[in-house]
Amino acid sequence: MNIDSIRDDVSYVREITRADTLRPPSSIALLWAALVAVGFPLADFAPSRVGIFWMIAGPAGFLASCALGWWDARRRGQMSRREGAKWTMHWLALVVAIFLAAPLLQTKQVTGKGFGALVLLLLSLTYFLGGVHLEGKLRWIGLLIAGGYVATFFLSTYVWTIIGGVFALSLALSAFVGEPKRA
Repeated sequence: MNIDSIRDDVSYVREITRADTLRPPSSIALLWAALVAVGFPLADFAPSRVGIFWMIAGPAGFLASCALGWWDARRRGQMSRREGAKWTMHWLALVVAIFLAAPLLQTKQVTGKGFGALVLLLLSLTYFLGGVHLEGKLRWIGLLIAGGYVATFFLSTYVWTIIGGVFALSLALSAFVGEPKRA
């Protein structure tokens, strides 16, 4: 047997035996909890700054999340291109969908409030489907965001601060719920 064959065999065994523990690191949920805790209330307190905040924070948070996931998988010895690609493509689809929806706001086909609600709807769907296909605990976050989407039709005062608080809290809690025990 040559070294490459042995390395491939060991990688395969690692992937199979640890497949059930592949999870995103808590740092990603905490990163997004912090971004949401700052970004959502901006809509209530500094609406003119919301767009620029998310135009920078969204893609930067996505890239930081990819890096955090890669470093964590490497540290755990659970490098799997297939899993990494699956997670990356899932969240990249959200980033692209929001980017493609932005012209609706620029061409005044939707209002600022309507665009915010549309983004909530996209977030809800993405988190829920993430819970179905990637990590179960994302499902209930998706349902909470869906509740926030519905709330935009009934609340008018501090609606984004309330939704952001619930969303950020759910992300922070998800960072500590369901974590596998570390040896």
